[in-house]
Amino acid sequence: SSATDVEFSAIAADEIEMFGGSNQTANVGTATENPLEVLILDDNNNPVPGVDIQFVVTAGGGYIVNGFNTWQADALAGFTVTASTGGDGIARGYWVLGPDPGTNRAEVRATGLSGSPISFIASGVASAATKVRLHSGNNQVNRIAGSVLPQSLRVLATDANGKPVIGVPVDFRVTAAGGSLSEENVLTDFRGLAETELTLGPAVGSNKVEATSSGLSGSPISFEFQSVVGPAALIAVNTGDGGNAQVGTGFPISIMITDVNGNAVSGVHSAFQVLQGEATITTQDNVTNGSGIAVAIINLPNTVGEVIVRATSNDLSGFYRDFIITAEAGPGSSIVELDGNSQEGTVGRELVYPLAVRVTDLFGNPVEGYPVQWIVTEGSGSLATSPTTFTDENGDSRNVLTLANQVGLNRVWAIALGKNIEFDATGVKIGRASCRERV
Repeated sequence: SSATDVEFSAIAADEIEMFGGSNQTANVGTATENPLEVLILDDNNNPVPGVDIQFVVTAGGGYIVNGFNTWQADALAGFTVTASTGGDGIARGYWVLGPDPGTNRAEVRATGLSGSPISFIASGVASAATKVRLHSGNNQVNRIAGSVLPQSLRVLATDANGKPVIGVPVDFRVTAAGGSLSEENVLTDFRGLAETELTLGPAVGSNKVEATSSGLSGSPISFEFQSVVGPAALIAVNTGDGGNAQVGTGFPISIMITDVNGNAVSGVHSAFQVLQGEATITTQDNVTNGSGIAVAIINLPNTVGEVIVRATSNDLSGFYRDFIITAEAGPGSSIVELDGNSQEGTVGRELVYPLAVRVTDLFGNPVEGYPVQWIVTEGSGSLATSPTTFTDENGDSRNVLTLANQVGLNRVWAIALGKNIEFDATGVKIGRASCRERV
């Protein structure tokens, strides 16, 4: 013999009966602790799913809520609410009692079914709130800084018997991390709940919110959350942009990779490349460290000028940061004669051409601002600037010699870097002086 699977299903709905929820007591304006429940059966007493019924408030001024935990519950509430039976044949509706103490009545109607309508009764009382407590929303974990928490922060207000109370004022405020709340001053709703949404502060760390309800036991109530860093979103210059250093030396630059709120993100790919200048990259980090930083050492060229280096990340396509670094001359290393030697001029007068020297660094780059000492070592002539001049942006330093009043040799030393550059000039009588062609 062989086995055959047989599936039995309910036939048409025949009867409606009360399943639970009558004879409850709740504070005015709040929901009864248990829902109103009815059971739909076929004529073989099997539960029937998918049958539409109506919850109808008939006395007391309350209403029915289809969706007890819905934030905007009123959008699903009314004096008459249609619901359908589930797979167990049961239909449920939450009963919010009217605003005044006394008897509340409701019916469940199912057209054409035996037992319809089903009558429910409840008593409304007006007890004062005595206590608040944390209901839900605390300690939500692994939430990104700056994001909205998925669960609202909820506080429950109850009377001495633990029943919810509507209309109790609750004040929420952020006490740490600078987040923001969707609502700060809230009244408890038909569930006795006051709730608000928290947007975490932008910085990673502890976020705190306090809820207070004046005069009630349990107040204040503390909520706390530890926010975490978000995904990499931005590349920023950390150090080195706009810097300057001597030619031929290593210069460090660094980037910081952060989330949208500026929190450092570790382990993110990084790369550096030279776009301009003869610099090279000596070393570079391939990923950001625990502080979100990646460092590169740039070996500057031997010539002065501007170097541009670009930082990128494969994890942030299209994002980059450029660094501009100025390679400057090193310390003075050499002094040479530039112009003005071996002139002939009229005694007692300035020479036609100034005496000039040039100071350069080890790589031949002009050194600006280097001191050059000038001394008349022969003859009684005088210098326009004495005893020191400073090199200009081209590394040049100049001085003007006025010849002695006597015919003959005049000699000047330009002294720098432990070296003397000697300039000779000859003084002649008026009318005898000759101007050499300047080369």
